[in-house]
Amino acid sequence: AQGARGLARGQIFSADGRLVASAAQEGMMRLVEDKK
Repeated sequence: AQGARGLARGQIFSADGRLVASAAQEGMMRLVEDKK
């Protein structure tokens, strides 16, 4: 990703291989300099 953004995706499968759940989450990070 760019612009301090990220995307995470996940999938959960049953024991027999069927997709039973999926999820996605976006995040943003900004680094702040310590101004002393």
